[in-house]
Amino acid sequence: PSVRALVRPMLARLVHEQAPVDAKALEQALGALAVDDDDTRSVTLKLGRRLARFGADEVAATWWRFVAGIDAAAAVDDVLAVPAAELTPESLVSALRAIDQSDPRITPTQLRDLIRLVFTVVSPSEDIEHASGDFYSPGARDEAQRHRSSLVSELASRRGPEVYQALQALLATEEAATSQGWIANLAQQRAAEDADGTPSSVASAVA
Repeated sequence: PSVRALVRPMLARLVHEQAPVDAKALEQALGALAVDDDDTRSVTLKLGRRLARFGADEVAATWWRFVAGIDAAAAVDDVLAVPAAELTPESLVSALRAIDQSDPRITPTQLRDLIRLVFTVVSPSEDIEHASGDFYSPGARDEAQRHRSSLVSELASRRGPEVYQALQALLATEEAATSQGWIANLAQQRAAEDADGTPSSVASAVA
């Protein structure tokens, strides 16, 4: 029998069972399926919703590496499908680590919606501030804050009217209210650079 014939029934059982899943075994199974099956995402979608809704453990991380490695844009859609109330900074970071935010398949609209989600889960009003010179070990919350800023910078670094529109849409959201000055500046820079055709320097701007 093919690898697919052997692996798919096991994955189907995992969809319906609530027993703990071994991350290493899952990784091996998904790796075998990815090699053998042209329809991998549709075959394993329900499994992903079962495993990654929504953990911060190695099982969830394994799933996100697998999905994002196949299609980063589809991985973003999977993240966006999860209600913000079900997410924590830790579980969100598990997904964001796996997704290459610079992947051109991820559209400005997807970046906009992902940024809104991250602002909701990782509110700037609750940011951890570390005193200059203090030694500390960055945690998931610190990493989530960095992802929030880098996603906005990635969006602003792209070209085209849809990017400016996405930035303007962020300005109108309650979630990003505390960062309006920064985002407004990025939008103005994007509009100016699109108008005169100069190379993008927006990505170098920081919050």
